[in-house]
Amino acid sequence: MNRIGMKRGLLVAWLSLCSVPAVAADDGAALAESGSAESGSAGSDAAGSDAGAPAGLATPALADAQRPWLEQLYERARPSVVRITTNLGFGTGFLFHGPRYVATAYHVVQNSTRIHVVLNDGTPLEATISAWDAEHDVALLELSTEVARTPVLLPYSGQVRVGMSVAAIGHPYSDYSDVDSRMSGLLKWSLTEGIVGGVASSWIQTDAALNPGNSGGPLLAADGRVLGVISAHLTEAEGINIAARIHHVEELVKQIGRQPPPARRVVTGAAFELGWSVYYTEPTLSGLLLGFGITLVDVFDLRLRAAYTWGDGTPAESLIAQRQVTRKAVEAEAGYNLWHGSSFSFSLQGGAGLFFDDIEDTTFRVVNDGSMDVVAVSTAKDNETRFMPLLGATAQLVGLRLNYSYFAGVTSGDDSQHRFYFALSY
Repeated sequence: MNRIGMKRGLLVAWLSLCSVPAVAADDGAALAESGSAESGSAGSDAAGSDAGAPAGLATPALADAQRPWLEQLYERARPSVVRITTNLGFGTGFLFHGPRYVATAYHVVQNSTRIHVVLNDGTPLEATISAWDAEHDVALLELSTEVARTPVLLPYSGQVRVGMSVAAIGHPYSDYSDVDSRMSGLLKWSLTEGIVGGVASSWIQTDAALNPGNSGGPLLAADGRVLGVISAHLTEAEGINIAARIHHVEELVKQIGRQPPPARRVVTGAAFELGWSVYYTEPTLSGLLLGFGITLVDVFDLRLRAAYTWGDGTPAESLIAQRQVTRKAVEAEAGYNLWHGSSFSFSLQGGAGLFFDDIEDTTFRVVNDGSMDVVAVSTAKDNETRFMPLLGATAQLVGLRLNYSYFAGVTSGDDSQHRFYFALSY
């Protein structure tokens, strides 16, 4: 989160939102016919803030009168809005400064190793961070190629005043539409409206409905120009959202080609696991599992795991009537994330397990003592320690981890085992 006149530590309650689309202008003209609302005087700025909207637009109670300007704004702004996906999550951005640059919130792309931009027509492009400002949570991305015949968004240069009508276009919770076809067309490039609720030198507060997925998009004035870049939402409040003022993005233009790439954290994640593990051997063993792992640069996983399992059964083709096994296991593995999204990830692992098995076999034998047959019961106890390499795959949906691993027998293929576990990761 960003610092807004206070220390960053006070903002831990803020939930980062994803991006909101940009509105552009052709040949230097504003997206909407706003007139000359940005003359610079307080009076003309006040009038110009709602220029281009129908008569009566400044009256919030006239909801029907607001529809025309929103429809026009959306039609003109949508082509300039993009969807951003990274190996960490997703957000919104908008064309700004030139046909090869996209403005967004810095936290949308922070620590990412891959940045993909999807245009309004569905065209996918690669992008890199060209300039960034972590303090004000803004960044400029450079696309792999220019976007033709699409206007770039122009900055609002007039006075921002409390009560101004604003709109936002973005992709709230748009990852749900990727897994549920019923959400198709509902969560991407969606429009919300509101007013400016507060203004500071670097930030704007608005009540426009914004959610995770809107971060990085523009907060638009009624004339189609950008007031700011959506940055954060105050989770303990109702309808309090924050945008970084657009002049911070304008200042980034001067840094294009001058800034080094932002430093990425090495340890980008850490989590405990608590779950249930099942080993398919003779007999089947099941029990508790506890683990801890870290993620390096969002790609590599290192995990340690301990399990305590037990089970009993009758071995096949054996005189043993019952076998009871208690296993204490320690596992270490390294993994690679093939896919790492905001709510789903999939990875492959390699490693090894060390098993300490306590085995108790009960045998029943019929013996004749000379006068009658009697059943003799004998019990044998043994301990086995085995080292077994493993290969596995893990899928994680939000906080639920599902894993399959194959443990290869070192001395004999008959010792090989399959293991499944599910665990809560937090």
